[in-house]
Amino acid sequence: MSSARGLLLALLLSGCICEPGGLACGGQCVDPSSDPDHCGGCFGRCYSSELCINGYCAPGPQCETDADCDDGRVCNGVERCSSARQCVRGTPVRCDDGIGCTRDECLEPSGTCQSVPDDALCDAGSSCVGASEGPSGCRSTCPAGTPGVCDPMLQCGCSSGEGCYVGVASAECVPAGDATHGEPCGGTVCAPGHHCMSVTHGPASPVEICRQNCELDADCPDGGRCEYEVATAAGGASGTFVCSVSCDLAAGGCPAGMGCQPLGSPREFADCTTVGTTAAGGTCVLTTDCRAGSLCVNVPEGGARCLSFCRIGGARCSGGLSCRALADPLIIDDVEYGVCF
Repeated sequence: MSSARGLLLALLLSGCICEPGGLACGGQCVDPSSDPDHCGGCFGRCYSSELCINGYCAPGPQCETDADCDDGRVCNGVERCSSARQCVRGTPVRCDDGIGCTRDECLEPSGTCQSVPDDALCDAGSSCVGASEGPSGCRSTCPAGTPGVCDPMLQCGCSSGEGCYVGVASAECVPAGDATHGEPCGGTVCAPGHHCMSVTHGPASPVEICRQNCELDADCPDGGRCEYEVATAAGGASGTFVCSVSCDLAAGGCPAGMGCQPLGSPREFADCTTVGTTAAGGTCVLTTDCRAGSLCVNVPEGGARCLSFCRIGGARCSGGLSCRALADPLIIDDVEYGVCF
């Protein structure tokens, strides 16, 4: 096939031009010399009792039975013979799968509809997916080799208004939410590129916040860490990780109802979690018993108490207390923290 003929065929298939004698009307090629809905042009519609002959509307032929009016085509409707013994054209078969990026047509002689995806009807970087291939419409294109339907990190493979999230067993496209990193989500869907995850520690009531997806610490905002793997709804590993919420043990910086606590083994990063109700100076069993900004620490002749965080070498503690280093030094991002005692 010559390059010129190949180009012509490609244009014909894409719907850009029509064959000689054809006319592009409403995204389809028609014959203006015989099509009664486009007689002589895209907006030339004949009456139901007329036919389109050489581009002009003309009265239909005389008839005795419906069979006298049958033109042998199904897609343009079933012709009938009226009481005035004149042929009346039928109602054309309407093909529309409701997907904006497919080209719909009626096929002869079966009269069935065919919908062909056309990437040219989508924006750059997207491709058209038909109804038989999962979530339909224009979907952002994932790189070759991407497993599953979509990619939560790249946020590709989903339609407009959807996001790619970890699902029951793998990633799936669902309607996107609005909440972003560090904002409460309460089990609802977060904005694309985020995952709703529990931050509950200890007996506190469940609290969930959105966390940004990540592959490296550098992907996390405000110095957060790429620490947690998201579990599928079935409890399996997903391969998708999310960030910690950056905060300061002494200064805070967490959403309401949460506190900044040291996490990791050894304790190497800070994150926002649920906190207890015991004020600084009160007795405790676990750190989760203490209010935001404090840690459960064993003190001489006092048992375990909630003590406020402080920075070694930083601002002084209030109430005449001293900032004392912990027996097991607590150093996060090159800052050593102690407690006021």
